[in-house]
Amino acid sequence: MVMKISVSFKESEMEIYNYLKSQLSMSIYIKQLIIDDMKKYNCKPTKKEEVKNSMSISWQD
Repeated sequence: MVMKISVSFKESEMEIYNYLKSQLSMSIYIKQLIIDDMKKYNCKPTKKEEVKNSMSISWQD
């Protein structure tokens, strides 16, 4: 199952949008930000929620 989320940017947020577009993979970049935030707030994902990606985003204690 694939789940999608749409994100929109205002014209005033062009710098953020351009930075995101400059990443190797926008999806991987966003997922890694979420994982880092979850670790910061001690919200370890369950096995089903862990990001399994060929670019090796992983939860590391």
